[in-house]
Amino acid sequence: MASPSEAPIAEGVDQSIPDHETNAVTTATSPSQEKASGDQQIAPVSEPVVSLSPCEEDDDDFPSNCLDDEEWSDQEPFESLREKVNQLCQDIGFGEPSEILEMGGGDFHRIVGLRFSSRTPQRYILRIPRWAYSEDLQHETSDQVAILSFFSRKFKDVPVPSVYAYDSTTNNAIESQYVLQERLPGKPLYNVFYELPIEEKLQITTLIAELISKFDATDLPNPGRIVGDRSLPQTLHTPPPTNTDINITGYRESPVADLRFVEKCDLTHLLTQLSQQREKEDGGCEWSKKMWTRFNEIAQQMKHASLTRKLDTNSVLWVWDISPSNMLISRRTPREDKLPSDATTQHHSTTVTFGNSDNDCHKHAFQVTVDGPEGMVCDYTTQVVFEEFGGKTYSHKLRISDSKQLDAPILEPQDSLVTDPELLGSTFKHADSLPRWEMSGVIDLDDAKSAPRVLTRKPPSWLWIHPDTRHSTWMGDHDDKPERPFTHDELLIKAHFDQTMAQLCPSYLEDAYHRGYWLRRLSRFAVLGLESAECINRFWTLSEEWDQYYQALELDDVDVKMTDAMDEGSGENSEENLSK
Repeated sequence: MASPSEAPIAEGVDQSIPDHETNAVTTATSPSQEKASGDQQIAPVSEPVVSLSPCEEDDDDFPSNCLDDEEWSDQEPFESLREKVNQLCQDIGFGEPSEILEMGGGDFHRIVGLRFSSRTPQRYILRIPRWAYSEDLQHETSDQVAILSFFSRKFKDVPVPSVYAYDSTTNNAIESQYVLQERLPGKPLYNVFYELPIEEKLQITTLIAELISKFDATDLPNPGRIVGDRSLPQTLHTPPPTNTDINITGYRESPVADLRFVEKCDLTHLLTQLSQQREKEDGGCEWSKKMWTRFNEIAQQMKHASLTRKLDTNSVLWVWDISPSNMLISRRTPREDKLPSDATTQHHSTTVTFGNSDNDCHKHAFQVTVDGPEGMVCDYTTQVVFEEFGGKTYSHKLRISDSKQLDAPILEPQDSLVTDPELLGSTFKHADSLPRWEMSGVIDLDDAKSAPRVLTRKPPSWLWIHPDTRHSTWMGDHDDKPERPFTHDELLIKAHFDQTMAQLCPSYLEDAYHRGYWLRRLSRFAVLGLESAECINRFWTLSEEWDQYYQALELDDVDVKMTDAMDEGSGENSEENLSK
């Protein structure tokens, strides 16, 4: 009988390179750089931030997959909306805008770009819900404002838009709720990332990992949806106070309503309570009873298979919609006149990957940076020792020459696992020629949540797999295994992300690719609800795959009746919790 710790890897988890062994990127630096932070910032010079597009073409500021307002037949034509927006700006004291731009939007909001030549800043965004909220949802808009205030206050180095005015009512010129906010610089990551060279992709991957780790480290008291403390006025034509606090309410029952609040409890108990509420929401029909009964059975089996942990009672900030469409980046352009007058060194950087052509072998990727006297011939030899989690070590010796190409490197393995090594790919660029990227904006934070940490650790596979290359039947779940083998560059990006996250959040890889894979697939139905009829088919697909996996564990039989969900550490009366 296999013990839970020896359980086979889930079929849905990518196994081309075992995450706990070989997806690793290390950084080697010259002694002069050892005090620097461990990222890809290899040209420590003062550089001004500039826009990717000097002419600031507004049409390029939103992702190519952004929804055009023409796709919404029931939306007010922009021609008439433009006149109302113009009047609104004057009514709230901003004056007549010099520019009003249609900028598309998403499923729930349409976006209007504004420019005021007489104000500072000049550029703004007007977010308007596609369908005005009803009176019983009067706090929806002020909640969005409070969430932005929370992020701005909590994360000083995460750029989120400032709010300049809002209205939670429809008593205004556009006859709808709205938020007028800062238009952040930069371009959507979606429009830029996939066309960049690998060196720059790795640099941006570091930024994404650092952002995710910040959210991951933000503890919250209970699971649920983040809302404002309801202290803001319904309407405000000036920037709101920055000390607005947040509360946590139940997860969404539908796009606009909430489930009942659930107290802090173990993960199995949380899922059981949510499933009870979802079943009640469905009206107690036969298919719903069958589905949620099976849901609770799987939840108990996952607990029996030791997929849950005691620390899963703790919740953290969950920005569940981290995507390339919701992040803006700006490029730093090195300028010679900004270099220190006493600069006497050149920076040389290379990325190199070692391994066999077989995808299942050990692959080691290194970002190497060295300094040398300016004007001298670039010819360095450096040795890098890589140690895996299991304690095995490998020694790589590299030579970086002035030819701007790596000489055939000498690989000196210290373990018999590495045999017949070959160079899989390498590049060489002087650091001075590499653009430097920074995160210039994080947007669309409206529906931030709090959840047990393991449920939030879905790896951003869009970093290494372009969403447009997914199969036509793909439903947008980044936990889904890709339909094709990874390319070399995709493997390198994934390895770099995984290794960076392992350094920032030591338990991340297990939660992301192993136990968390199953827990997230199950919990999404309870936390997010049945978003479409297709969700029911997805649930039963999960049920079949989990049954095969669970049977392979050969564990002792376990009673999975729903009453068992209230045991061991829940310590709270179920009915009492459900009534809160």
